[in-house]
Amino acid sequence: MPKQRISSVDIKFLVRELQQSCIGFRLANLYDVTGKVYMLKFAKPDHKEFVIVESGVRIHTTAYMRAKPTLPSAFTLKLRKHLRTWRCEKVEQLGVDRIIDFTFGREEACYHLIFEFYAKGNIILTDHEYTIVALLRTHKQDAESLFAVKERYPVEKAVQHTPMTEEALLALLSSPGSEGNSIKQVLSSKTEYGPAQVEHCLLTAEIKPNTKLKSGFSTANPEAVQRLLQALQAVDDLIAHPEAAPAAGYIYKVPSPSGAEGEFLYEHFSAFPLRQYATERFQSEELPSFNQSVDQYFSKFEDQKAEGEVESKQQEKLSKVEKVKLDHENRIRELQQAQENSVRKAELIICNAEDVDAAIAVIRSALAQSIDWTELKRVVKEQCRMGNPIAMIIHDFHFEENKITLLLGDTTDDAAEEDLTAPMLPVRVDISLSAYANARTYFDQKKKAVAKEEKTSAATAKAVKSAQKRADKDLKNEIPSGPTIKVLRKPYWFEKFNWFITSENLLVISGRDAQQNEILVKRYLRQGDVYVHADLHGASSCIIKNPLGKPVPPVSLSQAGSMCVARSAAWDSKIITSAWWVYHNQVSKTAPTGEYLPTGSFMIRGKKNFLPPNPLVMGLAIIWKVADECIPNHVHERRPREDDDGTGPWGQPEPQVPELEVPDEDLGGDANEDTEEDGPADGGGAGLLRDPSPLCSDATLSTNPSTASTDTSGPEESPGPSWDPLEAGGADEDPLEAGG
Repeated sequence: MPKQRISSVDIKFLVRELQQSCIGFRLANLYDVTGKVYMLKFAKPDHKEFVIVESGVRIHTTAYMRAKPTLPSAFTLKLRKHLRTWRCEKVEQLGVDRIIDFTFGREEACYHLIFEFYAKGNIILTDHEYTIVALLRTHKQDAESLFAVKERYPVEKAVQHTPMTEEALLALLSSPGSEGNSIKQVLSSKTEYGPAQVEHCLLTAEIKPNTKLKSGFSTANPEAVQRLLQALQAVDDLIAHPEAAPAAGYIYKVPSPSGAEGEFLYEHFSAFPLRQYATERFQSEELPSFNQSVDQYFSKFEDQKAEGEVESKQQEKLSKVEKVKLDHENRIRELQQAQENSVRKAELIICNAEDVDAAIAVIRSALAQSIDWTELKRVVKEQCRMGNPIAMIIHDFHFEENKITLLLGDTTDDAAEEDLTAPMLPVRVDISLSAYANARTYFDQKKKAVAKEEKTSAATAKAVKSAQKRADKDLKNEIPSGPTIKVLRKPYWFEKFNWFITSENLLVISGRDAQQNEILVKRYLRQGDVYVHADLHGASSCIIKNPLGKPVPPVSLSQAGSMCVARSAAWDSKIITSAWWVYHNQVSKTAPTGEYLPTGSFMIRGKKNFLPPNPLVMGLAIIWKVADECIPNHVHERRPREDDDGTGPWGQPEPQVPELEVPDEDLGGDANEDTEEDGPADGGGAGLLRDPSPLCSDATLSTNPSTASTDTSGPEESPGPSWDPLEAGGADEDPLEAGG
């Protein structure tokens, strides 16, 4: 059976790695994935860590993003209120219990977030004195331990690990009640090692785990007991000094029963190799850390569970559609059967018209003489015993409906053999009508059944289509459109800015506000890069990254200029104007004597190179990352245009970008000196793609600035989104923030 939860030994190794991943980090946020699964986001500048916790089951860092409810639970809000932005100072296991204590803050100004992984599990928030502030579930462990708000958490009751000694092992093997039980069962129930570690130690000691303990086992097997003691003490050393063990994790898996190549079922995970899984039946996978192995193990199960739930919901909805379809098919089948019965009965009445009329006449005559119904039935039975052929075809009476039931069969000379041997068919006839009139009644019933069948057949297609549409709508509302578990992608450093990739594969970035403009120029403007700007209110600083130092092609300059103009007040005003560009060494933060440059403003020295005016066109595109093995197929895409002679762009040589010599007389603030005050520019990270490229798909262009979704108002209308300068090395976007 696959492993379902972490053990005490697992927690020892998980705590070692959690200490490295969480201590010194601040708890940026906390999310509830389900009622028992929570995700903690730890962050510090340029780095984030996500820890997934399932109460009573597991805890580990994760590389996967989970879908979560739109609104957080009350318990989550309580934890956020007390712990958000607090620094994690300590992560420890309480004794050898399956309990982990996260400490946020120091001394009296601290909180303890305690996770329990035994029984049903629990998540408990306490203050510095371990007085419970909030908890996931209230329960009573024993007569003295009540887990509730304002009660004290009994941290001192944590079980401490006792290293195994020879005396203790001999006492366990000869303890009362152990005789007759397997040695694995005895050690697993009376030690803290767990079944997997006990079995590993037994196999290391060359003892079969299912060996039954008998009186005198230790005396009869002294060498085996010594080997077992050494194996248990080796595990003790790992528990006492987990940092000495290699940082690795192991997953053991078996081939899938389906037999599909490359499909496996996970069976177990461990922080060190286990002897019981070193067989041909199991395949082992080693990962760089134990956290990664636990994350991959449980995420696989979580993904399979989500797929199973989706499949069950789909089957449930499809079964409803099939039920509607089957119901209509049954109705049509019943109507067709009714038509056949009506025709058969009408034909039998016609074949036996004389007998039918005679039976009707006898019953009419008896009723006309006011004979009692009971007496009439008795007379008919008497005549049947006497062999009266008319009385013998009378089967039953329905005087309340003015009808009788006759037993009729096909007795004509041209009847088929199966009709002659078939049993008599009961046919109900109206005694107020003649035989042919009753036959006409059955033919009329057949016509009505045919009409109903046509209507039902016409309604079947509509009913099935309506049921299918309703099922599709329910599936769309109940089943997530994408996968519930997705790999967390590490954002690129430039994704915090507005950015796009030009048709010639050059990265263009611009600031979202004045603060980003300041950091953009100070941190990311390098030698060979080009600075693009426009003399418009709200225009942000744009940088064309040029790591090769070759001349930037005019197409890329034009696209960067279009982005700069479009993300300014020109978008709302519908004004077509020109942007300009300069080299990196023409941009300075040094102001002339007596002047001051505010945040986001820079001094431009030398000549500005103005670009041709471009229409206000912005594009949105989807950019995807290709697999490593597919990169050679895209090497020559999005290259700068070159002439046939093999020279650089536009047939010009490809020198390095020259350092401009600025004359001394130009440093005093003459006509060639300008100060650019870059106002904040709003909007998301949509890029400007005047020339759609093979790396982009589904591009949607808007030629009407008034209908575009990007707002590029000035600082008075919108100050732009906030941005943390401490995280300049990586993107500040959090994929989990959208749901609260």
